[in-house]
Order: sequence, then structure tokens, then C-alpha cells
Amino acid sequence: MKTSLKILGIFLLLFSSCTDEEQFANVDEVQKIVMSVEDFKFENQSRTTLTPTDGGATFKWSANDTVGIFPETGSQIAFPMTSGAGTNTATFTGGGWALKTSTPYMAYYPLQGKFYLDKENIFVNYTGQYVNENASTEHLGKYDYMIASATTPSTNASTVNFQFKHLGALVRLKVNMKEASVLRYVTLLTDEDDFIELGYIDLTAESPTITTQYAYQKSNSFQIGLNYISVEANEDLIVYFLLPPVNLTGKSLKAVIHKDNGYSQEVVLTGKNFEAGKPYELTTTMVSEEENPSVVNVETAGTFEALVRSQYPYPYQLTSLKITGNLNGTDIRYLRKLAGRTEDGTLTTGKLTHLDLSEANIVTGGNYYYIKSGTEYNTENNIIGDYMFLRCNLKSIKFPNNITKIGQYACSYLKITSTDTDGGVSQLTSVVIPNGVTSIGVAAFGYCHSLATIDIPNTVEEIGGLAFYRCDALTTINIPNSVKIMGEAFQHCWGLKYVHLPENSNYNKIGTYTFVGCKVLKSLTIPANVTTIYTNSLGDSDNQSALEELHCEATTPPNLWSNAGLPASCKIYVPQGSYNAYKASNSTFKNYTIIEE
Repeated sequence: MKTSLKILGIFLLLFSSCTDEEQFANVDEVQKIVMSVEDFKFENQSRTTLTPTDGGATFKWSANDTVGIFPETGSQIAFPMTSGAGTNTATFTGGGWALKTSTPYMAYYPLQGKFYLDKENIFVNYTGQYVNENASTEHLGKYDYMIASATTPSTNASTVNFQFKHLGALVRLKVNMKEASVLRYVTLLTDEDDFIELGYIDLTAESPTITTQYAYQKSNSFQIGLNYISVEANEDLIVYFLLPPVNLTGKSLKAVIHKDNGYSQEVVLTGKNFEAGKPYELTTTMVSEEENPSVVNVETAGTFEALVRSQYPYPYQLTSLKITGNLNGTDIRYLRKLAGRTEDGTLTTGKLTHLDLSEANIVTGGNYYYIKSGTEYNTENNIIGDYMFLRCNLKSIKFPNNITKIGQYACSYLKITSTDTDGGVSQLTSVVIPNGVTSIGVAAFGYCHSLATIDIPNTVEEIGGLAFYRCDALTTINIPNSVKIMGEAFQHCWGLKYVHLPENSNYNKIGTYTFVGCKVLKSLTIPANVTTIYTNSLGDSDNQSALEELHCEATTPPNLWSNAGLPASCKIYVPQGSYNAYKASNSTFKNYTIIEE
């Protein structure tokens, strides 16, 4: 049997009546067999979010369906389908068997092919439910156990009516996934052995239900397989499954979503009284991996690896991690491996992408964490050292709250590809720099192609050359007044459109290559203290500037070098009353359109 669903409105499953007509030769035998199935009836309780509609899903018989029928005494009779597959009306035959009038019969579906099956112990197995596609219902038929209690054919009408009832509850689990994922399976968890996975039905009982004979047939978990189902960010994962009746009202109920990368996430659900023949919906939202990290507290520096291995059986599968406590060079070396690189830059299978060090301390000591051309790099107190996370797989990183410096190339080339060229795909999208940092080193975030925004605290005094080189997605950057910006700091930041440099005493020049390659930069504001705009600071022969507006806040014109790279079409905006000073200047300003503002 297959259950074919057509979803309209919120959610409705309607199993319509199913009939079976078969003529028999002997007049004392039943001449008509009608098999109908009850609808899944919605519970009339406020805790459900289901709303019935006129649309829904219809029950359809499938080819090779076979119903098992038991007389009050004697063995079962198999009634296979002869016609009607794909419709709600099907014809079944007993293969020479016929039901006798005035004899009670009971029926069940799907047939279990044991001729001498005990009608008081019909076996049911809810394990192995496996979903091939998101929101698929194709697997449900195999687990839709149904029974029809004892009924006696009518002599006058020569008809037997079997009214089937569903033994399981139909559940739709809907989880909004915050991140794109490939999914393997989902597990429901309770605190006690509440779920019946293997059970039996007594067809002779007045109201047959699923029972168990042994303790091992009950479990605190219930698993549904997912066939590498892919979901996009913010897409709903929808899983249909059939659940043996269980009352979980007021009890703990969780769902663990297992991903292809080995990472699993847990969500809390509302326990309900899951009754036979009724549909239920469980809806929740999955937090992102970044919001739900695994946590390791390193009280003693140098013990990070041992702690991770003791807490997590598969540490290289960790994707989101928060570390508290003290980290030395030995710890950072292993942390790099979890994030995809060894101390010499060799690729690992580590999948760590989200790292929170906000409550950690970088301390001096331990082994070196990185080696380059024979030079070893060791940790220093409260410093993100040179090359510390170079070429790791990080998408987001929160630095320790007490650091004072970010070294050169500390977070550059953060990418997931194995190449080290410009063509690599960078994935760092966010970084948190705490107050207290005074220096950002050369190329500290170079080639972080996906870094979209960054806030630089007021404590920063210097931004090194190439610090944000090729941060192509960077559209916004807040620069404090105290910063001294070295040349080439924003070279090839393809996303920058508008830049307003703050006025400060530490920075009085626009250095060579500072904004070269910023191909969508339309507006640049120069503070009053800037006295010089150097050669190739805005563009060069290979990277023509697209600047449309240059706003100069000084009444005394700065020295604009002729080969600074300013396009001829760019308009110069100057303070009121300073037009003549700019036109009379010995610098290049006199060649441009000047507008007072």
C-alpha cells in the first residue's frame, strides 16, 4: 500500500473508503466483501496547530496489496488484490477461499505471510522508517498497520463489511533549518522507554492495541532515516512518520537532527498524547551551529586535546566550538587541526567552522602552533599571534576579550578549498574584535573574500598594510578616530561603496594603494587633517578608480598627486568659501570640477 499525499491548506490526511467486490458461485457464501478505512481524525484540543481543510490526501490501494482475514476459529486467509491499484476501490480474491455467512471474521493489513499466524499475536515493527526526499510520504504505507475487528457477514445481504482502523499516529515533524545542511537521520528522545518499536496486536480483543512482550521492544528513542536530504538555509525540513500510540503529555521530548558532516543538533519539542488514527504536527526552529556550539573548558593550558577527545568521540567532526580557560601553543596547534590545518599548513579533515574564544585566554608556553620556512611561532599572553589561524576553515570567530593585538596574517586566507591562490573560496563572514586591541597587523584579514562587515573598536591605534586586502564582500567598516591606516589597507575591497575617514592626529595621508582595486567605491570623504593623497592611492594603470565624488573637509587643500588615480570625471566637494583656494592650488585639484557644500 502506498499513501499518496496532496497537501492543501495546513495539513489534512483523508483516507477515503475502499471497497472490494468479488462474486462467489455458492449462494450460501458471501457474495460481496467491502473493505473501508477510517479517516485520520483530528484531535479537538487547543494544543494542536492543525487546521482541517476541504483538500487533503487520499488513500489509494497499491498493486500486490494483500489483506489477511481470520475466521473466529481456524487459520488466516490471504486476500490479494486482483484489480484497482491506484484507486480507492479495489477487488480482492481469496484464491479459491470464500467467507461463509454467520461466521465472525477479523482482518488486518498488511498481510504477514505466515499461514498459521496466531491472531492473538500479530507482529508490528515500526523500525526502519526511511525518507528519501524532503516531505516525502512514499514510505508510510509499509508502516500503516490497520485492523478490522470481528464482524459477521449478513445472510440476507450476502455482504461482509470490514471497517479498518489505523493503529499508529501520523506525525509531521517540521524543523526550520537555519543553515544549509545534508541530513542523515532524525531521532526522537524521551527520558524513559516510552516508544514501542516492536509490538503485537490481539485481533480478538474488543479494542485491539499495540502491546509489547519484552522490555527490549521499548526504547527511549525513535529513529527515522533521511537519505542525505539537502536543505537550504532557512528551509523547512519536513519528515512524515508513523508512531505507535504513546502519551508524552508533560514529558520531555527532543529531536536530534544528524547531519552528513557528523554534527548533530538538538531541539526541544512539545510532548503530546499521540493517539491511534490521529495526525499531529511538531513544529520548531533549529538554531544555527554558531548559536549552539560544543563547549570545552581548559583549566590547565596544554590539555585542550585530551579534553576534547574525552568529551567528543569524533572531535574532527565538530563544526562549532566555544573554548573557555587557558590556551597555549600546544592547544592552538590542535585547534588548527580541528579547523582544517596542521602547524605547517597541511590540510586535515577537521570541520570546525565557528569558533568562540571570547572567554578564553591566550597564554605564553607550550609547543609552537605554526612553522614557516623554519621559523617557529609561539603564543604570547593576550595576543592573537602571527599566522595563528592562517588558511583555516573558519566562517566566524570571536577573539578573546582581553587580547591587545592581532598579528600579521592571523586570519588571512580563511577558506574551504585546498588551493592557496586568489581563486580559493573564502568563508569567513564575521569577526568580533574586542575593546582593548590596539593593533591589527599586516594582512591580518587578507583574502577573507566573504567578510561582509567588521567593527574596529576605539582602542585600535594602527591598521597594518593589506589588513583587509581582497575582502571582496566588505561593504561597511567602522574606523575609530585614533587609527593610523597604513598603505594598501583596503586594497581590492570590491564591496566598498562609500568611505568616510575619521579625523585624527595619527593619520594625515592617504598612502599608496590604500584604495586601489576598490572598483565600486563611489564616494570618499577625506578628513581635514589629511595633507597628502599619494601616488596610486586611489587607482593605478591596472585598476582604474570608479570614484564619482571626493569630499574634502579641509579648507586648505591637501596635496593631491597627479598620479593618485583620481578619475577625470570625479567631482570634488569642498567646504563653503574654499572654492578659490582649491582652484588656485598647485596640486591637481585645479583640473577637476569643484563644488562648494
